[in-house]
Amino acid sequence: MGSPSTRRADLSPRCWAAVCASIVTFVVSVAEAFPAGVPVDVPRFSSAKGPHVPTYREMVRDWHTPPDQDPTTTPEGRPSLVLEMINTGERLELAPQRDNGGFSADDLARASHALRDHRNDRECTTDARLLDLAYQIEMHFHAKALRIISAFRAPTRRHSRHGAGRAFDFVVPGARDSEVAQFARSLGFVGVGLYTRSGFVHLDSRDHSYFWVDSSGPGQRGRTVQVYAKAAATYDAQAIERGETPPGQRSDDARAGVVSASMGAQPASRRRSAGGDD
Repeated sequence: MGSPSTRRADLSPRCWAAVCASIVTFVVSVAEAFPAGVPVDVPRFSSAKGPHVPTYREMVRDWHTPPDQDPTTTPEGRPSLVLEMINTGERLELAPQRDNGGFSADDLARASHALRDHRNDRECTTDARLLDLAYQIEMHFHAKALRIISAFRAPTRRHSRHGAGRAFDFVVPGARDSEVAQFARSLGFVGVGLYTRSGFVHLDSRDHSYFWVDSSGPGQRGRTVQVYAKAAATYDAQAIERGETPPGQRSDDARAGVVSASMGAQPASRRRSAGGDD
């Protein structure tokens, strides 16, 4: 028998190719399981028999998995708006009074409590139109629920619609985030942010639409880029044609603002409302 070095030399080129292919396959599988920038929340020195701590990617996948429970229906036959809170595990069902939303004062109060800042239990009155938008999204995708990642956040020095009860970050189980963002943009008078790596969609109610994409990962500084600026003005104009009025404006002021935007001018209210949210 030859030495080990002699035996390695006796391997045919085909065998060496198979060995190299196996190594490459293993490296690629590891890289896909733990991509750069996504935290791996597994203790470095944990026991193999210990409980499994999900990675961020696994959590995002769970968020997008549809629930088994169907929404209840109102006496008029409308499905309820179902909100499931990721951070508290609470599940809330709200009864719409119209086909496009409309919720009672009691339901608004319940929503404000469920959408509270879970870190300190502080609450803020939830914007009624935000719930209407959520209901239209739920109906469009025939979803059993919307899952809320973050809603009200106690205000800091930085302006945020989260701090005014006018925004939340969410997913529609069973739907792609890109498709959810695409439909949400068409509603008019909305802020819509697609967070491609963090795995959710931001939605807020505002007087002039603004759309963006953020490619930052969880815990990273935001990397937002405005998208579909012309479409934003178009969707707002279509909303006015449907008889809607932007938040905080009279209908005649809204029409004037849309006309000036279509002519290239930017009214002061649009300048104030422009920009993404966090």
